[in-house]
Amino acid sequence: MHGSTKIVFLACCWLVLPVGCAYLPLPHMPAPHLPESWTATAADFDAIADRTDEARLQVIIAYGQLVDNHAALRLVSPGHPVLFWDPGGGYNKQSAPRTRWNDIIIEDPPDLKTYLAFRRTHFDTAVEIFEWRITPGQANRLADVLRYGTDGSHPAGPFRSETVGLFCSEAISDFLGRFAGDIMTISETYFWPNELAKALYTQAPYRVIVFRSTDTPVIYQPPSTAQPVLSPPPASAPSHSTRR
Repeated sequence: MHGSTKIVFLACCWLVLPVGCAYLPLPHMPAPHLPESWTATAADFDAIADRTDEARLQVIIAYGQLVDNHAALRLVSPGHPVLFWDPGGGYNKQSAPRTRWNDIIIEDPPDLKTYLAFRRTHFDTAVEIFEWRITPGQANRLADVLRYGTDGSHPAGPFRSETVGLFCSEAISDFLGRFAGDIMTISETYFWPNELAKALYTQAPYRVIVFRSTDTPVIYQPPSTAQPVLSPPPASAPSHSTRR
């Protein structure tokens, strides 16, 4: 998209569809890039709750009825508060700056259940949550970059978490590409959240949690990480005894 055309298009997005940070008519149903070979397991909110003994990186992609709405990021690390980055988003924005600073939720960062309930108020039809198991050291390093930013002396260059609306996906893909290279390889910045989702499926997430409308969560895992589904034991062979 040429520069002038993109500016006009973004202006129209601001005026016509103020429900998220980016907008694009989807080529398929929500979660359009989910590989068919991945294993699906029905879950509940207990199954996707944060664990106190594991560090996780989560990237959240939200889809509306006609458009992909938003991208956000969570970092979970043992012994540390959850870090929730909502670039250009609206979570708890009405209470800022008490609740959010530079797009980091600094008061009561939401768990997945709370954030999914918030996304439903935006009429989202699906949310994808990409999840990687990482080390506490990786989680703390990424959290420091998000909280405090970096300047020109950093090897990856200057960074600031505060993001202009509509650029949530660009901000997250830029952050992952520059600072999470030991976890994944993101070589482009993606304006559209669903294009970021397409790239993330290639980056070996441990699992992807898909939440569709009012349905319960479904956990999808690639064949390399999915738990084997055990077949039921064979039925006992019928007895051929002729005893009476």
